Amino acid sequence: MPSSKIYQAMEKLARLGLAEIQPTRPKLYSALPSDDVVNQLIEISRRDTEQFSKQAEKLRAALSAHAERVRGRKAFVDLALGIESHVKRHMIHLTTARNRIWSYLEYAIW
Repeated sequence: MPSSKIYQAMEKLARLGLAEIQPTRPKLYSALPSDDVVNQLIEISRRDTEQFSKQAEKLRAALSAHAERVRGRKAFVDLALGIESHVKRHMIHLTTARNRIWSYLEYAIW
């Protein structure tokens, strides 16, 4: 493993409060007491959960603001992988649609 990747990982652990850095040349890293690490992980988890919860509430409000537009109907999602599959499965419906159809095509590098 390249040492640059190790330094990157250690810098991230330090930013998260899970390790200490001694600013020397070369940089030295030290582990924190296990209780401090566990407490910090709990705090990170709690913060992320609260942030997710707030965003979910915003999503609920946004969706309920449009509830009257979709009353009695259910939205279905059809997954087509790749451009060719997307065109074959959806393009005819998109070109002849009389109502709005949401279509999403993303370019991915795998």
